[in-house]
Amino acid sequence: LGVDVQMYSKNEVIDINGTVSVDDFYYRKEHVGDLGLGIKYRLSQQTEHDVDFSLSVDGVKALLTKGKLETGVEDKNIALDIDIPRFPLRLAGVFTPPGIMNLGGDMVGALQVKGQIDHPLINGNLRFRDGIIEALMIGTSFKIDSSTIVIHDNLLDFNHFGLIAPNKQRLE
Repeated sequence: LGVDVQMYSKNEVIDINGTVSVDDFYYRKEHVGDLGLGIKYRLSQQTEHDVDFSLSVDGVKALLTKGKLETGVEDKNIALDIDIPRFPLRLAGVFTPPGIMNLGGDMVGALQVKGQIDHPLINGNLRFRDGIIEALMIGTSFKIDSSTIVIHDNLLDFNHFGLIAPNKQRLE
């Protein structure tokens, strides 16, 4: 575990910058990898939060979040841009119950979260790159469709999205 975080305070503004890293992280005896969290945070006027966070897996940027949150009595707004350049699905697979499945490939995409903190609107898109689900209980692997999943005002559009069986037939 490595922590390198600095905090500055000047004129009622607090800045926090740094990194938190976990080398050789294991969960339930399964290797997850080297995880790194980059942190840039600013609190101003006690209610305005500027964030710039990044998650790296094995040295590769997996998730980037940048934006602003307002937590005042009157203003409770959120405006975040989330970029997913390469989130490894195996990372999510480690946290599924043992003996069920293995995941491979990556998720890529971008999301925007805007509006009121208690009623945000999420828009963007996600897709899988070289995604694979290995169903351990039946001994079969399925490819995950690489079609774009559109998210518009909190609704996911899964039209024509499916898995591809070993015989190359789509399962929708």
